Amino acid sequence: MYHKYQFSRSILQFYYMERNRMIMMFENYRLGTLLLIFLPFLFMELGMLPYAALRGLFWAKFKVYGYFLRPKNWVRMIRNKRIKAKLRKISDRQLTRLIVGKLEFQEIANPILKYIVNPVFNLYWRAVRNLIFW
Repeated sequence: MYHKYQFSRSILQFYYMERNRMIMMFENYRLGTLLLIFLPFLFMELGMLPYAALRGLFWAKFKVYGYFLRPKNWVRMIRNKRIKAKLRKISDRQLTRLIVGKLEFQEIANPILKYIVNPVFNLYWRAVRNLIFW
């Protein structure tokens, strides 16, 4: 998915984009898919922390994590996940065929992302998406 944002203009926009990205993954992917993407997700989150700190978004990032510590939010997300699962028309296998294994982040255009992170993510994604049969 491609979004053109300038986070420096809106901390709240950064908060909602980060929170909603995580909610979308949890509510729409099955557990097996979530487990397969967890490692790159974790590395991406660790990489976002210095970016957030440098951009004045550090506390917004931690506020996102705080959202997931509230049981009432998990109850809502689990309910939404069940509803979406009943309405779903395609499998995770079909859906994940549309996903690429690279990060294109307009606010972070650097050689580390382009020449190290993206090739590693792409290699990992090419390998694990073949494991998704559900």
